[in-house]
Amino acid sequence: MSGVSLPAAFRRRAERPASLPRWPMGRIRIVDIVPCDAGPLVAGREVIVASRDGFFESVDETSALSWWCAQIRLARCRLEQTLDDQGRPALVVSDDAFQSVMPRDVPPPLIMAAYHAAFVKRLLGGVCDSPPHWLCLYRNARLLCPERESYGLANLASDILPREMDTFFSTHEFARLWAVQTLATDLLHRCRPNMMAAVSAAIVPPPERVGCLGDVVEYEDMDGLFFHDFD
Repeated sequence: MSGVSLPAAFRRRAERPASLPRWPMGRIRIVDIVPCDAGPLVAGREVIVASRDGFFESVDETSALSWWCAQIRLARCRLEQTLDDQGRPALVVSDDAFQSVMPRDVPPPLIMAAYHAAFVKRLLGGVCDSPPHWLCLYRNARLLCPERESYGLANLASDILPREMDTFFSTHEFARLWAVQTLATDLLHRCRPNMMAAVSAAIVPPPERVGCLGDVVEYEDMDGLFFHDFD
């Protein structure tokens, strides 16, 4: 994007600089990880890991259509203590739960999307850094929808589909993934997917901690994603 001055929020560069091209179509996988009950994240804490595949196809210079596969992958596991790339203690999902998100018999997606992508990426571990590009729906919602009063996941999804408000605010195990899908579909109509992936490291306030995430201080850690240039 020569000749364009990007806002300061976009200037966190990737360790491996890359310019993301416009993708005419591709596979997108939405992922959500949430504790089963309220409380801080500790080793042994049970979490729900949910994912669903979809596809997008660009329809013009600024937006894409999306559609979603019927299969939803759902796993329950207990968090495990490990070390991150810098040798620091870190919590990750079990190998079985990771394989539910990145199954060996399914081609890897072009994009991995999550409401709070940095949080989900950390809990999955560093093994899925490549090849997928990460797309943070929360950060893109703040950039693309400045008029919204609340950027909580259920609130954002309810603004898009008011008739499903009860579902989005429910404790059903699929409720959050359905909200993530609703938000992803809406944002893909607003902006090119390569641009949303590229700016998913934009510096914004962390999302609100509500419900079973109320005591999860790790939810306020926004590091782990990097800005890219884009066509």
